Amino acid sequence: MSLIESIMNILADERDRKSLGKITKVTLQNGRLAGVVTDSILFAWEALTPGTQFEGCDIVVNDTPLVLRCFSCQKEFEAQSAMLAACPACGQEIGHAVVSGREFLIENIEVEDSDEESDEGSNKDAARQE
Repeated sequence: MSLIESIMNILADERDRKSLGKITKVTLQNGRLAGVVTDSILFAWEALTPGTQFEGCDIVVNDTPLVLRCFSCQKEFEAQSAMLAACPACGQEIGHAVVSGREFLIENIEVEDSDEESDEGSNKDAARQE
């Protein structure tokens, strides 16, 4: 719940800072290693937004796969876990670098008064976990 409250605060600050209209849609990026359960995000959003400025605002959560780079051969590949993931090219199981999958951030917002989407600075203002 506190994670969603933080996201709502970031969105409100961004809306005020850029004098945006009502936020109608929020898209989040949730990496496999972020440790955040997508269903919990959706549940918390539905529970916390009624009666707020975000009531009726849609939320979309895009799950980001875990991508590793092999320490030995540098091949990038998707894995289910960062531990003991065998490289499909050389079979190396340890020492891989995480390329993506740690992120938890606000990817995009859509506002009522504009046909354009605002993703400026979304990485700077992102709610990150870790």
